[in-house]
Amino acid sequence: MAALQRAKVTNQDADLEQALSLAVSLAAGRTNIQVLVIGDGHVLSPDQTLVLPFPVSYFRIGTDAPNASLLALAARSLQGNLVALAQVANYSHVQRSIPVELYADGRLVNVQTITLGAGASGALQWGPLPPTARFLHAQILGQDALSVDHEAWAIVGGSMHGRVLLVTKGNGFLQSALALQPAIDLYKTTPDQYVVNAGNFDLTIFDGFVPATLPAGGVFFVNPPEGSYIFGKSGPEIRVSHIGAGGGGTSLLDNVDLSSIHVLRSSHLFTPALWAQPVISTPETPLLIAGENDNRRIAALSFDLHDSDLPLQPGFPILINNMVNWFLPPPVTGDGQVSPDLPVTVQTWPGADQVTITAPDQKTVTVAPPFPAAPFAQTNTIGIYQVVQQVHGQVKRGAFAVNLFDPQQSRLAPASQLPVAHSSDFSPGNNAVPRVLREIWPWIAALLLLILCIEWWLFSRGYRQQGSAATAASKSKGDWSTATRLPGSAWQR
Repeated sequence: MAALQRAKVTNQDADLEQALSLAVSLAAGRTNIQVLVIGDGHVLSPDQTLVLPFPVSYFRIGTDAPNASLLALAARSLQGNLVALAQVANYSHVQRSIPVELYADGRLVNVQTITLGAGASGALQWGPLPPTARFLHAQILGQDALSVDHEAWAIVGGSMHGRVLLVTKGNGFLQSALALQPAIDLYKTTPDQYVVNAGNFDLTIFDGFVPATLPAGGVFFVNPPEGSYIFGKSGPEIRVSHIGAGGGGTSLLDNVDLSSIHVLRSSHLFTPALWAQPVISTPETPLLIAGENDNRRIAALSFDLHDSDLPLQPGFPILINNMVNWFLPPPVTGDGQVSPDLPVTVQTWPGADQVTITAPDQKTVTVAPPFPAAPFAQTNTIGIYQVVQQVHGQVKRGAFAVNLFDPQQSRLAPASQLPVAHSSDFSPGNNAVPRVLREIWPWIAALLLLILCIEWWLFSRGYRQQGSAATAASKSKGDWSTATRLPGSAWQR
């Protein structure tokens, strides 16, 4: 009972597999065990049907009430304009017209209505939105049995914007790929005009040029001249053969197809430092190395992009995007969307001194120091979570969104069965139901009342017998009952 009193309602799917695993442990060594599962049957789907050493009964609760929900919300760039896209579902048995309002940075954009058939879903689009919008908030207008799935939040572009400086004599391929990255503010200069640490950039990219003094923050070297640098040595140009992944263990090559690179004239012979790991390699030399040194991230590409068809491949913008996210990681991986009650481990920027998270209820939690940041598990509330990092005396702000995009939870009708082998429906008249579940307090109360009546009867009977005996004794004493004492005399009759 104490455990039930401490239980709280959350927005997370029930983990039936873990609960039944605990039941198996508690039932070890016992016989005639039966388990009753009370709920709507909306549980995390196990990898396979669960097989248990005891029978399981399922008692359904909940009703098949009508409900509408938001299943997705995102921002996209279409033909140069920022637009918002939302997916809406109608979990009802009749057609419904569902109004949805959209806010951009707290300002109402518009209200649109979508008409959906029973059990159908559809999409809404708003646009063009203000190009400076950072946060989107969509909300279904109307009342349903479940309201937590009527709202959704999304982050436009990257939640943390970094300042990036490209130092080059001219590299249209690299500049165009960087311009596609939504999470950076890109600046450009030439080697002749470069001034170290001017502008406090979070990432500096040197193309064919390396200054005598390196700036603070991350550094990406592209085609560095011969010499010794922080990442190791760049030797003379050599011809290379087969290109493949270097096994550096990073995510820099996610969705990048190296087999499409067919032309590479030459490359500098790289001798990486011990902390630098090869990401792209050939039998002759590493082509791309990356690693972290002295609390900052550094990468180097060994060849001139103009001597390769890599910039012409579809994977090149993806590679640059992966590298930007590696240098300047968002608070959470992916699109910044998190399911309720799932722990979040914040990706911190190199050089971060402190990391805090502020929930939608404005409660702030410090997750670092110490580093690495501790997992943040207080994600039950739907909304935007603000992440603040102190990096080299500067404040870097990011965010992630928690949304209930869960069709299983939005369908309010109880599940027909559990993913448990040989489970059965609970029936009040079923003899297989454990007898301890039947209410016996009325019988106990009746027995206590009967005992109380017997005690009262015995008490009353004894009282009457004592009264009769006293009356008989008084009559046997005759006239002594009328004797009095006169003043100044002895007792007389």
